[in-house]
Amino acid sequence: MTAGFVRSDETGGGRKGPRRRRGLAILGLLVLLLAVGGAVLFWNLALQAEAARDDIEARLAELTGLSVRVEGKAGFTLLPRTQLSLTDIRIGSPGNVASGTQAEDAILRIDALVADLDLLPALLGTTRVKRLSIIGPELLSGAQFIGGSAATEAEGPSGKTVRVISAADGAGAESATADAYRRMSAYLGAFLSRFEDLRALEIREGVFRMSRRSGPSGISNANILVSWPSKAAAARLSGTYVWNGQPTDIDLTLAEPLAFLAGEPSGIDLDLSSPALTVGFAGDGSTAGAGRFAGRLRVATPSLTRSIRWLGNPRAALPDIGAMSIEATLDGYGRNLALRDASVSLDGFAGEGAVEMLMPAGGKPSVGGTLAFERLDLTGFAEAVAPFPTLPFDFQRTISVAFLDHLDLDLRLSAASGGIGTLPIDNLAATMKFKDGVGTVDIGDSSLLGGRGQARLSIDSRTATPRIVGFASAKGVDAARLLKAIGVETVAVSGTSDVSAEIDAPVTRWTDLLQRNRMTLTVSARSGALSGFDPDVFLGSGTRPFALATEPTSIPFESLRAKLSTSGPLVSLDRVTLTGAAGEFVASGDLSTATNEVNVSGSFVPAKSPAAGPAANSLATSQSIGFTLQGKWPRPSVTSGLPIEPI
Repeated sequence: MTAGFVRSDETGGGRKGPRRRRGLAILGLLVLLLAVGGAVLFWNLALQAEAARDDIEARLAELTGLSVRVEGKAGFTLLPRTQLSLTDIRIGSPGNVASGTQAEDAILRIDALVADLDLLPALLGTTRVKRLSIIGPELLSGAQFIGGSAATEAEGPSGKTVRVISAADGAGAESATADAYRRMSAYLGAFLSRFEDLRALEIREGVFRMSRRSGPSGISNANILVSWPSKAAAARLSGTYVWNGQPTDIDLTLAEPLAFLAGEPSGIDLDLSSPALTVGFAGDGSTAGAGRFAGRLRVATPSLTRSIRWLGNPRAALPDIGAMSIEATLDGYGRNLALRDASVSLDGFAGEGAVEMLMPAGGKPSVGGTLAFERLDLTGFAEAVAPFPTLPFDFQRTISVAFLDHLDLDLRLSAASGGIGTLPIDNLAATMKFKDGVGTVDIGDSSLLGGRGQARLSIDSRTATPRIVGFASAKGVDAARLLKAIGVETVAVSGTSDVSAEIDAPVTRWTDLLQRNRMTLTVSARSGALSGFDPDVFLGSGTRPFALATEPTSIPFESLRAKLSTSGPLVSLDRVTLTGAAGEFVASGDLSTATNEVNVSGSFVPAKSPAAGPAANSLATSQSIGFTLQGKWPRPSVTSGLPIEPI
């Protein structure tokens, strides 16, 4: 059996041996062919990688108009993704941008660039970039970068020639900063147009500055994705970045990128959000001429001043009026913006109206319009200009009015109700104007404590010592409500009053305003009563302490007239006259708000016919009485029974 099995194996082995050898030979040939093919393929890919590198360098140079050099390494992978990677790229040189000559430093540095390629075209020797990732770009001088000689026309993915805004467009009309951003946007459009097959551009950890001296300001930590799936699709830019120290999210969509780049209208959706400012826009826009935009705009900021500083003007001197938001229909052309059907919120007060803005290059912005509020309290706006001191040091703080020379304003305001400080104001109609460094608030009409009020105040910031001058008047107001509103509680006056005041004071510091003001005040009241002190203190003869009344007392009067003037803390009572059935009370003198010193003299001249009534009887005497009031308020001394002297 063993031998039989042996013969059988030998016999079988003799038949299979040639087939195995032939199979091994074929397998070896295939392996050899694959090895040779693989070697040829990878050798060809290496050549294509070098060609792709040169192609991308050439395209970047064409795009920017600057010299491009790769100082690092190039890498190529076939699977799982066909990618070409370049490291340490330098674009441009500050030495000579126009000619592209090399210098020690570059305008744009890129840590790495990764290009995703189509596999089949790469094998056939064609560079077709689908996605480009730019890692760690650092734009050292955007102003020089945008000064390159990029062409003004390019062929887009549809084969249509697209006009791209060149660096020279609008150069005579745009300010340096605004023109820089405009040109940078143009380069992004040129990039999409010239990389016909590019569908996505990704920026990771980017840093962009507009000048080498800008320090920490500008864009940093930028992670942006620009996607353009096809020539008929919308282009979208989305991502995050840090602008002037604040994190910012952006999402921008162009419905028709090619039309937009060609100066034709395109749908635009923009959402920008940061702690300092949020902006939303949905409408149409065009790059034709100075640029046109129409659609619905919304803007909100917790502080208008801080948002302006964040946007790029760190020395903005506008007063901080608090939170502001606006939602309106925008019609904009270049630097002219018209906001219609606007809903506005200023420091928590909601209004409606229309606003127009003009922001000329190198000139002062101007704002004009009409806003109507249901309620508007002017206290916050006044304190924004001159914050009321709460600590002794605050009295020495400078009151800045430089903003008047940085903005032209012509705003008409109305409010159904409101006030300033503790003074209620209804049915307000006012204008606010800033022109050539002079700011004016004009209240043409208002309802005030049962009467009508007017006021006009102007501040001139052009003089070495800015001053506030103006007047205020009220007619037919309730005297008792007026005194209560301004905080006078010790002495009360009832009746219908007319009040007028004029003021002239420096607006430098609160100390100067209080110590160097000049003001005159005239009060006329009728058919009322004076209360708050015992009138018997002025009768008889001798010296006694003046005291406020502890029980309700009043002195009826037919008319009360008073005129006083101030010179800093010194108040002069030019003349106070109270006329009633019992007679006439006349007084004049001085008092100091700084020391509380009182020095007033006067007289009471009884009427010829004694009047009835207990209050009148207390003043009814047979002869005239002179008196003086001297000492420190609220407890000066009264000396009465003196000879009458002319007042």
